[in-house]
Amino acid sequence: MKQIFTFIALCAVYTGFSQNAEISGKITDLNTKEPLTSASVRYDKGKGVISEADGSYKITLAAGQYDLIFTSIGYKKQKQTVTVAAGEKKTIDIQMGTDAYEYNEITTVSIYKKNAAKETVSTDVVTSEQIKHNNAQDLGEALGRTSGVLVQDGQITIRGGSGYSYGVGSRTAVLQDGQSLMSADLGQGQNSMAELANAKQVEVIKGASSVVYGSSALNGVVNVITAWPAEDTPRTTIDINTGVYGETPKVYQQWWSNALPFFLNVNVNHTRKVGNLQVVAGGNVTAKSSYLQNDNDWRAQGFFKTRYLSPKVEGLNYGVDGSLQYETIDEFFIAKDADTNAFRSGAQASSRYFRITFDPHLTYASAKGHIYNLKIRYMNIDRIGNGTDPNAVSHQVMTDNQYQYRWKHMLLLTAGAPVSFGLSRSNLYDYLHFNFAGAVYAQLEFNYKRLSIQGGLRYEVQKVDNDLEKGIPVFRSGLNYEITKSTHIRASWGQAYRIPAIGERDLLQNFYSGILIIPNDTLHAEHGWSSEIGINQLFKIGKNFIGFVDLAVYYDRYNEFTEYDFGSYANRFPGSGQVITTDTSYLNNVGIGKSATNAPLNQQYLFGIQAHNIENAQIFGYEFTFGGRGKIGPVGLSVSAGYSYNFGSSLPSNDTSHYTLGNFFRDAFVYNVKRVSDPNSEAYKHLLSYRARHLFRSDIELKYWKFYLGTTITYASEPELVPGTILLAVRYISGNETYPNYFAAHAKGDVTADVRAGYTVNKHFEVAFIVKNVANRYYMLRPGRPEPIRNYTMQFRYNF
Repeated sequence: MKQIFTFIALCAVYTGFSQNAEISGKITDLNTKEPLTSASVRYDKGKGVISEADGSYKITLAAGQYDLIFTSIGYKKQKQTVTVAAGEKKTIDIQMGTDAYEYNEITTVSIYKKNAAKETVSTDVVTSEQIKHNNAQDLGEALGRTSGVLVQDGQITIRGGSGYSYGVGSRTAVLQDGQSLMSADLGQGQNSMAELANAKQVEVIKGASSVVYGSSALNGVVNVITAWPAEDTPRTTIDINTGVYGETPKVYQQWWSNALPFFLNVNVNHTRKVGNLQVVAGGNVTAKSSYLQNDNDWRAQGFFKTRYLSPKVEGLNYGVDGSLQYETIDEFFIAKDADTNAFRSGAQASSRYFRITFDPHLTYASAKGHIYNLKIRYMNIDRIGNGTDPNAVSHQVMTDNQYQYRWKHMLLLTAGAPVSFGLSRSNLYDYLHFNFAGAVYAQLEFNYKRLSIQGGLRYEVQKVDNDLEKGIPVFRSGLNYEITKSTHIRASWGQAYRIPAIGERDLLQNFYSGILIIPNDTLHAEHGWSSEIGINQLFKIGKNFIGFVDLAVYYDRYNEFTEYDFGSYANRFPGSGQVITTDTSYLNNVGIGKSATNAPLNQQYLFGIQAHNIENAQIFGYEFTFGGRGKIGPVGLSVSAGYSYNFGSSLPSNDTSHYTLGNFFRDAFVYNVKRVSDPNSEAYKHLLSYRARHLFRSDIELKYWKFYLGTTITYASEPELVPGTILLAVRYISGNETYPNYFAAHAKGDVTADVRAGYTVNKHFEVAFIVKNVANRYYMLRPGRPEPIRNYTMQFRYNF
């Protein structure tokens, strides 16, 4: 009898399960066709699922009629009524649309995909198409056409927030998919490691971003967003860019006599899905025989990304990413002069680099709105000097635990606890140096009808060897109000800080042959805040063209502001008085400040750059940007343009000139239309050095049938103030006085133009031709290093 009851119970259970139905499908973005991760699918009170990383979802439920509610932050809610019978399997794919007016979508500020017009701070986006059509070979080149952004010899500066700092201690955080690409020892952004072959877009955040991104984000963030497979079929893309540099602007400046300098860049990218596993793999090879003497470069990089969608645990995915790069490079530091020998090397270095990243990651998202992200990065940078150039190696492990919770569409909490460890060593100093940083942060977003408010708080501490740098809490707040569907106003205020890199404060580093980065153990952390008000107006022309106009006004204030100066410095730490180096080959190598070689070590001199706190500084400016893309009739049109102005002044604590805030704003408006040229004026005495105060960028591309034609025009004003110590150093390195003549001749700044044309042969093959610096303009963005002369590129792109 017992066996009979057991058999009847099993049959009942089987019958119950057989009566269940199944609804599955995929949720994608209506415009981009990309899968939407963590979208909510609800079918009853408290019941529902969320979409996986590939946008897929699956619901098992009893037979009947249901109202399926599809929601995702930043997208319009969708409702669909469906009836399913017992045992039925139904597929419902959903394409979710954003606001009727949306131009760019970014993730870096709010940590989820969001209409850029609804953010509380100014943002900009460089698309993958712009990167490819302009043949950007590294991140610096990709950003060179972005409004308000200046790239000087690889250093990224946003809105005049930094003068040229020789690549040390950047105030702009460089990230890839939210993970740092900053070196452990010098705080340098590793631009060449950005995987542009797989970049979906590059997001630029303008203004203090330390609450989420920490010390390096004093002036903003650059985040490279890479792509995952968007299609079920495998896809491979091969890009080949090859070209030559033309003649120098003046015949007598040409240092080569035979073959023209050339460059070659090959990118390969492959994406595929294997069951629940998503894979991206690729690499690039770059070879450059430069227009500058002793500035050749050869590098090769391979990278991979993996993500596995767990079939057993709904909402769980994990994987490992990584990259390996080898580079051998001759680095041109300064020209012999600014005329006849402008393209001949006066100081240079030669090095080889090994760079490695290894990144495990995990994401879990629950149906109740909880999301947990774990990202771990190991980064190793190994520099092997040639000849007298030293060796250096840095290791860094970074972990970021991040939690998000969203309640309906009203509240979104983001909290995190990043921790990093670093080790650095070099033959320039005696022992291994250790650094540690740990932080906690939280950011809350409140959305109600047309109003969005954000607030965040962060606290961080850092330790270098035995020195503990206690942080202070930093706060940010902002709001965005939707006046109409196409008009948004915003305001933000945020604090930021930058803890000095250990290379600035503790370690002697080689910059170029015979030129050192000299530590200053009295260097303090920089603190400051940035504020902004702005308005964004979106518009449409017809049904297929959308654009925007944006105006922002900003004011930034800094304490213990750090600037860099060339000079001859005593071989002892300013604070402790201890000897910096016992290696006499680095002592007394330049005529200025040279001492007798038999003097005590702490009375001898090192030549190079050293960071100093200049007490206080302030920057005022405004930025006007315009963009649009789509079709007007049969012609495709893409345009982006922007003008940015900044005026910055220093406020030393011992200043007796009574340069007030009113004087500052008066000068900011007076010198908007003219140069600060009188060295006796208070404006000149307080002016921040190395600033290009006026920047204009424009990029326009037309498409018709299989052709496209584009042009880029840029303008950068010449800095009014270059420190006298810099000019003195240049004179001793180059041995002449031609730079003052250069500055006088270029006082009105420099305009350059590029043109490009392309043709799509078929759905697999595309060719293009690019001419950069069409007028062959000779100009510099930082003293001593000329920018590229006219060059010609052939592009071949094949996908299958």
